[in-house]
Amino acid sequence: MPVPIRSTHEIDAIERAGAVVWSVLDELLDACTPGVRTRELDELAVELLAARGAEPALLGFRADTPSPFPGVCCVNVNEVVAHAVPSERQLRSGDVVSIDLTARLDGWCADACRSIVVGGADNPEGERLIGAARDALARGLSRCVAGGRWSSVAGAVRGGARLGGFRLVPCLGGHGVGRGVHEPPLCWLGSAGPDFVLRPGMVLTLEPVLTPGDGTTRTLDDDWSIVASDGRIAAGEEVTIAITRGGPGVLTGPDPRGLGA
Repeated sequence: MPVPIRSTHEIDAIERAGAVVWSVLDELLDACTPGVRTRELDELAVELLAARGAEPALLGFRADTPSPFPGVCCVNVNEVVAHAVPSERQLRSGDVVSIDLTARLDGWCADACRSIVVGGADNPEGERLIGAARDALARGLSRCVAGGRWSSVAGAVRGGARLGGFRLVPCLGGHGVGRGVHEPPLCWLGSAGPDFVLRPGMVLTLEPVLTPGDGTTRTLDDDWSIVASDGRIAAGEEVTIAITRGGPGVLTGPDPRGLGA
C-alpha cells in the first residue's frame, strides 16, 4: 500500500489529536500511584478522552491477533513490554510503567507512550532505563529529515540504546498513523526491517522500547500482552511526528512541532 502524504491541514488535525493524547497521558501518569489497578487507569482514560471530545482509537482495534483489543490504553508494567490488556494488576511503588495511548479526534488519530517509576521510589535501574529510552528517541528524531532513510533513524535509535547500556526490543517498531491507528509505512527498528525514504507529509510514530535483558519476548494467552521472556523490566517512549522540509515536527508532546519528546 502507498504511504499517505498528508497536507498541512491534515497534519494540523493530527496535531490537535496529539495534544489530547499528551494531556490525557499527563493525568494518567499522575494517577499511577501504589495500589491503583491497570483496569482503573483504563477506565480513567475513557473519562478523560470523553471530556475532551475524543474517542479511544485502540478499543476494538484488530491487528494480527485472534481477538480485538479490549481496552483503551496499554499500561505496561515492569516485564510487560507492550500491548498490555487492562487487568486487576495493582501498581507497586518502584514499578516501571509505560502508558501507550492512541486517540481519535474529528476522525484523525495520534499515538504516544510515556514511562515513569511509580511513587518516586528509589529504582536507579528503572530511572536509567527510562532516561535511555528518551535519549534513544531523541537520537532517532534527529535523523527524521526529508530525504533521509528510515534505516538511519533506526540505527540512531539502536546506537542510543547501546550507549545507555540497554538493548532495543527488536520485535517492535513504529508505524504510519492518520485516519487509522496503523497505516503504512511499517517503521521497524530492528536491523533487518524494511527501509524507505522519508518524504515531506509522512506522518508516523517513533517508539523505541528498551530493556536491560536480552530483548526476546513472548505473547500471553490474552493474545495481546507482550512480555520479556527473561522477566526483566522494559520501558518505552513514543511520539507521533510529521516529516517536513524543515525537519521533524513532533505532533505529540510538550513542545509541538519541536524536537522535544
